[in-house]
Amino acid sequence: MSSGPIMRRVIDRARHFFPYYDPGMLPVKSRERQFVLPRQYVWYLLRAQGMSYPWIAQNTGGWDHTTIMHGVKMHAQRAANSNSSLYKVSLNMQNTAAIVDEINNVRTQIADVEKQIEAISKQRRELIYKLNDLVEASYANTDNGAANDKGPTTEE
Repeated sequence: MSSGPIMRRVIDRARHFFPYYDPGMLPVKSRERQFVLPRQYVWYLLRAQGMSYPWIAQNTGGWDHTTIMHGVKMHAQRAANSNSSLYKVSLNMQNTAAIVDEINNVRTQIADVEKQIEAISKQRRELIYKLNDLVEASYANTDNGAANDKGPTTEE
């Protein structure tokens, strides 16, 4: 079982609502309520954090990913039909995950726009340099033309 920071946070949250919960309970293939509820809660929270069903299955005891899908669905149904703080927290976690995803999307869009701005700024600088070169060349041609063409002379 993985022990990354997300997994640790989820397990701590499960312990808050299920004081008897122990991470060693995750791989136990039992249908007893004392095992099922915290296990499905952990799966639900991991899914809300963006983990894939296969990742959850592999890191919580080698379950089949379809079992994880079913457990997440069952927990979500219980959450929708309950006033328990356990399920309110679950729904908030899911909403938070959606907000985090949206924040990440906006950050990506900002990074893309910043790249576009940089490219436009570079193009602008290059055009300004080209314009300056053309203006200098124009002055150079005007000065040379004036030196060669002395205009009308009064000595005639």
